[in-house]
Amino acid sequence: MAAGILAVVALTAYMGGANFTGVPAWGRRFNPLFFMKLTRFIRPEKYIFAALAAVLLSACATTAPVQEMSNARQAVRAAEDVEAARYAPVPMSRARQLLDDAADYFQEGNYGLAREHAVEARHVAYKARKKALSEQQHTSIGW
Repeated sequence: MAAGILAVVALTAYMGGANFTGVPAWGRRFNPLFFMKLTRFIRPEKYIFAALAAVLLSACATTAPVQEMSNARQAVRAAEDVEAARYAPVPMSRARQLLDDAADYFQEGNYGLAREHAVEARHVAYKARKKALSEQQHTSIGW
């Protein structure tokens, strides 16, 4: 649509307000290479990409992060199951705090921050679980 409008505007500008019979008002012939030169400077693909990125980002920011919250809760529960609070107390408390913050932001309707905190809580809980399993393995073999 935008490319069609651009073509009509460029054609009108090139033809100098011609009567669209193909003969410009000042008598020059129509040069199809003019449009190739015009698109070299305008680059419509940049604008299409920017518009698509804006639409995708706005769609992500407006939807509730239900899946991210669920993933974070499951990761925290998995860390609790291996006693991460005992073997890795700092990352475990950080994961719980991030999950609580994400829940608060979710309740407030601030879905962008809720999503960020939920994703970070999942990563921190995963690290806490990994550290707890490593510590359990080291204590079981006597390190």
